[in-house]
Amino acid sequence: MDRDGEPAGEFGDAHTLNVWSVADGPAPVILWIHGGANTVGSSAQPEYAGDVLAGHGVVFVSCNYRLAVDGYGALEGIPHNRGLLDVVSALRWIQRNIARYGGDPGNVTVAGQSSGAQTVASLMVMPAAKGLFHRAIAHSLAGRFFTPEEAVEVQRAAEPGVVLYQPIVDGDTLPRTPLQGPYDVDLLVCHTADEDAELFQRPTMRLADEHGRAFRSIYARTPAHHGADVPDMFRGDIAEAWARFARDGDPGWPSGELKRWVSSPS
Repeated sequence: MDRDGEPAGEFGDAHTLNVWSVADGPAPVILWIHGGANTVGSSAQPEYAGDVLAGHGVVFVSCNYRLAVDGYGALEGIPHNRGLLDVVSALRWIQRNIARYGGDPGNVTVAGQSSGAQTVASLMVMPAAKGLFHRAIAHSLAGRFFTPEEAVEVQRAAEPGVVLYQPIVDGDTLPRTPLQGPYDVDLLVCHTADEDAELFQRPTMRLADEHGRAFRSIYARTPAHHGADVPDMFRGDIAEAWARFARDGDPGWPSGELKRWVSSPS
């Protein structure tokens, strides 16, 4: 976005987004937020191409955002959650510009997997994001959030195997844990059958429980490890459900029913 009207800071917070669209009129918009433990990853990864979703009638947008210490480091005198604020900036860009690509700024869905789903959940309670989107999709929500003190301690210790960068519940940019409602957007969740229950499954379903009317699903195909659902999210039948949900809030099954993705799409 090259800042595009957003404030710039000393951390080089120019960032980019990608748009796929074949829409002529006001079409639903999906903003994709990639995962990667808030440390690695890019919207340019080929598995995140939005051509199929665009073919389902969605204007598909993906964005980069600051990662690791630039995005989530607990630094004295610097605002927390700079990576989250970059995604808010992308949502503001959508409000200003998406109509020229055939998108409807009044029908925006945010979607993410793993730490991307963590960002989605965070946006659901961020004052800066209020009114900028209308639906949310969270696959395999990474469910840990730091206090400012925890962030400093964990990042200073930098123990091997520990995720150092999580959203920080600072009472300002992120006023409360995203795992506590209420929420004012529609919600669709999914986790895989074989991923870590404590890290991903339980936080995903807790978010749905707190929401109260979320559409729930489990990816139970083989394999069903963390991230196994990503291909079907972009090129399979889950992409079709996403497009339906983005269009009118109904992915294709009742909200009181647990959808199991079992048989492989033909």
